[in-house]
Amino acid sequence: MKLSEIISKAEDLGSFYFSVFFRWLKDPSRDNNVSLIVRLIFQAVVYVIWKERNQMLHLSVEKPPGIIIEEIKQVIRLRLDQVARIQAVL
Repeated sequence: MKLSEIISKAEDLGSFYFSVFFRWLKDPSRDNNVSLIVRLIFQAVVYVIWKERNQMLHLSVEKPPGIIIEEIKQVIRLRLDQVARIQAVL
């Protein structure tokens, strides 16, 4: 099997799992709180990776993966704190 065939099959498989993931992301759970948390995690990951990518491109600054993971956790914590406060008021 040629390298181009392997890459083609990997791309097909990747796009399949990508579409399955997004279908699942639309309705990850019957529990509204779990759905909210899953979506917040997804948004935090996309945001922090996008921010890191821009820093690498424009500032030539690269962070270790551990720091990026901590930033993702911090974004999630801050957002969940806001949600918890809103739900406590209701």
